[in-house]
Amino acid sequence: MKPYFLFDFDGVVIDSFHLCYELSQTINSRPDLTHGAFRDWFNGNVYKHLDVSGESSVVAEDDPFFVAYKPRVVELSPVPGIQKVLETICEITLPPSIISSTPSGPIRHYLAEHGLTSFFERIYGADMGKHKIPKMKRALADAGQTAENTFFVTDTLGDIREAAAVGMRSIAVTWGFHPETTLLEGTPTHLVHTPDELDELVRALSEA
Repeated sequence: MKPYFLFDFDGVVIDSFHLCYELSQTINSRPDLTHGAFRDWFNGNVYKHLDVSGESSVVAEDDPFFVAYKPRVVELSPVPGIQKVLETICEITLPPSIISSTPSGPIRHYLAEHGLTSFFERIYGADMGKHKIPKMKRALADAGQTAENTFFVTDTLGDIREAAAVGMRSIAVTWGFHPETTLLEGTPTHLVHTPDELDELVRALSEA
């Protein structure tokens, strides 16, 4: 059985760390927030720290943070080499889906603007829930896949932990929000440093 892949968005498909950091300082009035403290927000679920949509279990796309985020994130280019990875996945197995803490609307807009829409089957954004575990389970059910056969491609420790809670394996990438030392705290199944390494891993997993 060919492996199934789920992708995080921010930090994996795009390098949006500095944009999200800046908006957390300004939109959320955290001018003293340091890079290190911001990275630590992603050791678990970011919405424990990010005051977006208040007590709601979902995040509205018209929340001020994402209203500011949407036009600016589209200015960022995809991570060099990530399209090649997506092409490889779509050639050998099912198209992946996205599990993200960003609402689906800005993600869809970004993918359309950068010609990436066709590479993803579905998007499970923060408008479907702030917590990723229920969205992971829903994604598996929608695709008819098992957790044991699925790899979550992510750049944060919190995501690795949530994938493990579902019984899903993880592929940690080091070009996103968390450095290798932090990612290794979650004991990811695999760790890659470049999209080329990820492409090679995807091919190897499909042949195993």
